[in-house]
Amino acid sequence: MHYDRDNALTQLAKQINAECKKAIEQSSETNITKITTPVFTSFQQKAKSIGCTLSEVKYRMAILNGVIREK
Repeated sequence: MHYDRDNALTQLAKQINAECKKAIEQSSETNITKITTPVFTSFQQKAKSIGCTLSEVKYRMAILNGVIREK
């Protein structure tokens, strides 16, 4: 197992989650995807630096938000 990578992934997911919530609160746009896409794009390089893809980050965010259950 790669505990350091998992911890870094979880911290990144929490950080992106907070940024997305902040962006949604500040926007009058109703399309959530249009609001959150720039946030994810801005963190793409940071995800690469820890060896993750944005899909992995989004999956971890879904687990943290209770949207899906971890295997």
